[in-house]
Amino acid sequence: MKHHGPPPNAVTFCCMLKICGNTKDLRRGEEVHSEIITNGLLIQSFTLGGALVDMYVKCGALLQAKCVFENLPSHNVVSWTALITGFCEHKHGEEALECLQQMKHEGLSPNAVTFACILKVCGSLAALDKGMELHANIIKTGFLETDYVLGNTLLDMYCKCGYLEKAQQIFDELAFWDVVTWNMLITGYIRLGYDEKALICFADMKNEGFAPNTVTFSLILKACASIGAPELGRELHSEIDRKGLLNHGNGLVNALIDMYAKCGIFTKARQVFDKLLDRDAVSWNTLIAGYCHQSQGEEALDCFEIMQQEGVSPDSVTFLCALKACGITGATIKGIETHVEVVRRGNIPLDNSLENAVVDMYTKCGLLTNAREVFNNLAVRNSITWTSMIAGYCDHGYYEQALMYFEQMGCAGVSPDVVTLTCVLKACSRIMGASKAWTCYESLRKSCGIVPTIEHCTCIVQLFCLAGHYDKMIDVVNESPSSHMMASCFSLLSACRKQENAQLASFAFDYARSWVFKDPN
Repeated sequence: MKHHGPPPNAVTFCCMLKICGNTKDLRRGEEVHSEIITNGLLIQSFTLGGALVDMYVKCGALLQAKCVFENLPSHNVVSWTALITGFCEHKHGEEALECLQQMKHEGLSPNAVTFACILKVCGSLAALDKGMELHANIIKTGFLETDYVLGNTLLDMYCKCGYLEKAQQIFDELAFWDVVTWNMLITGYIRLGYDEKALICFADMKNEGFAPNTVTFSLILKACASIGAPELGRELHSEIDRKGLLNHGNGLVNALIDMYAKCGIFTKARQVFDKLLDRDAVSWNTLIAGYCHQSQGEEALDCFEIMQQEGVSPDSVTFLCALKACGITGATIKGIETHVEVVRRGNIPLDNSLENAVVDMYTKCGLLTNAREVFNNLAVRNSITWTSMIAGYCDHGYYEQALMYFEQMGCAGVSPDVVTLTCVLKACSRIMGASKAWTCYESLRKSCGIVPTIEHCTCIVQLFCLAGHYDKMIDVVNESPSSHMMASCFSLLSACRKQENAQLASFAFDYARSWVFKDPN
């Protein structure tokens, strides 16, 4: 064109920049940028400025995109949106929000695409207040009435921020639904553990005449795995087979393997797995994780070996599962070898999850010195790390050391969780530290917002009864959640029998009977 036709104009260069961005050809994009400057077109065309920013963003050159943007003679909605999109896609949410504020200061109003980008940022940052503020602005524009993509993005934002009631309301008010809309709502429920609600949504979706796609089936299979619903899983498997969806990549096949394995039906899990022509690391990880989930450590380690024999290289998830399997089986030598292999490879990122898995493996295998050595060298220790150490010392009878780690955990400013409290109460019950147990119990219940489990309540009741602190024991029973009340009463009766305290046993029996009359269930 340059040699045989008219010279390129702004429209031509916009098309060229779009091609460079879509193909991520940064070198050619920079050449086109030079030609635009040489021809003096940047001053003449608003559109070219936005196209340049967009090209650099799509090529992953955010610094260059920002530099081009700042040197534009003027900004418009397109150029601002291109920059905001770049920050959004490359996980720089805070910068995207700052851009929105600057855009408004320049007197420019966001369009539907801008709003969609910022809503994605709010979802990724769980910035609910900002998301609700944007929602109010979007309503004023009337965009929701015509732009169904924006409606889906708004729904997704509320789901990711955990405001499912509002997400459901948005869903019900949308003028248009598609499969993506349904998938977003189902994902929201599953992410927060409302698997039964997700199954209801799935049924509603089909009743409304929408055909589930591979994403939908993968989500619902995950819900079946979580709640242990193998019969529904089998029905879904048959439906997926009938529709020929198993040929659409490994994603859906892996979801089936995961569902069968998590439900303990390994015959079917292996059957589906063995039919795979291309068994990649994700497929192997799914099967190995399934064995670990069912505490079948030896089978998991067998798969780990076969996987490598078939030439599939383990990734960080594989090693995490293998370490867990070593802990389940107490395979100390294999555990040490796996740890050494992770370090030796050098290409496996030692993130917090993998480091915690190493600590947990050593504690479960009784190699507390190794666990302590790894623990002491960690740059970051979260509640899982600390709890692994506390549980490890507890499980091997070192209760004083377990409580020492618990105190150090508090000094480090790390908040304990439900599992931590279980371990601490166990340690206290073994060394008769009733006052210590009560302090921990009250602190974690009130200060950390931990809701005591049945195990917590029964443990503390028995501990106080054995220590003779009957007043405190009755306080615990009285303050137990109603769902735990009967278990607390039975724990009290059991402790009274051991102590041969007939008077207190009579009180516990009468108390339990009164609760039966209040709630026959």
